[in-house]
Amino acid sequence: MVDRSQFHGMDTESSREGARQLDSGASEVQGMLDLANQAIQALRGSAYGAAGPGFAQWDQQWSGEVNPQLQRAVENLRSNAAELNRRAQMQEDASA
Repeated sequence: MVDRSQFHGMDTESSREGARQLDSGASEVQGMLDLANQAIQALRGSAYGAAGPGFAQWDQQWSGEVNPQLQRAVENLRSNAAELNRRAQMQEDASA
């Protein structure tokens, strides 16, 4: 156990673990997005997808708003993971 009263600087182990969790979460979200996009693509080519304005409106919202927002969330998770790793490395370099 770490005596926090004697600790100065970043806990690099915790930082790297947090980065791994962010990367893992980003991969999970990306996997779900990939599956959703495959299903939506299949619907676009089906009779159901061409059946009415409800799907067209939903598809437009998915493509124009929802999917891009979720893609940005994945990018932000990965970017934050990279930043945590970068800062942990800076701390380790400074402590060496």
